[in-house]
Amino acid sequence: MVSRMEWTLEEAEADVRQLLETARRGGPQTVRDTDGKGVFTVTYSKPTSQPSVTAYLLEGGPEE
Repeated sequence: MVSRMEWTLEEAEADVRQLLETARRGGPQTVRDTDGKGVFTVTYSKPTSQPSVTAYLLEGGPEE
């Protein structure tokens, strides 16, 4: 069930693994707070790779 978009807080607590997997495969998921006044948004993103310090310095370092 990848398409789900909104969860109650109780559903999210009961099945946090499914919540995270659905966010990973299906996009952002909304979890409604128990008081109904707010929401949490669960998203998945891959970390971006950053160049190594050695490569940065070999390329000339910061431009002045």
